[in-house]
Amino acid sequence: MPPSAALAALRIATAARHQVVDRCMPLSQIRPTHAEYIEHVRLMRAWLHPLECWLDDSTHFQTALIDADLADAGIHPEAEQTGMRMRRWPTEAHASYRWGARYVIEGSRLGAAVLYRRLRYALRPYQLHYLHGGDAAFPNRWPEFLRDLSDAVQTPAEIAEACQGACESFDALLAAVEVRV
Repeated sequence: MPPSAALAALRIATAARHQVVDRCMPLSQIRPTHAEYIEHVRLMRAWLHPLECWLDDSTHFQTALIDADLADAGIHPEAEQTGMRMRRWPTEAHASYRWGARYVIEGSRLGAAVLYRRLRYALRPYQLHYLHGGDAAFPNRWPEFLRDLSDAVQTPAEIAEACQGACESFDALLAAVEVRV
């Protein structure tokens, strides 16, 4: 089945940002350490928590998984501060803009599943709750998300809104690692 017009546009709109994220995240090292994993989840929490609160939907469980990893490392999640300026997400954003943000979040879950398969033995005995949560949802969640995205985002205006939401979501993550596209 060919990708929907929305998916194709989102891939094009975010390709450069996605490449930068792939290169600059702490787990992009050839042999990342547990300390780099903790830095990775700190950055992801700084990015995800405001997004999850803004979206106010079922995506919230990812922050809980990150908090479990931080707690395992002796870090109190609520006290965790990365120095990232809190992004204020638009309260009146069009639904398509929100679909764009969800596209980036769901893509990060796919990436987490890939990282879990690569790192689960290398970073033993750590549980890697955040990455494993992406792996558990991997088989069906992405195709279901793409189907819902295709149904919800169809017109050129909706696709443009979704691309804006996705790009701004990537930009917020890049700001967390102090990288500008």
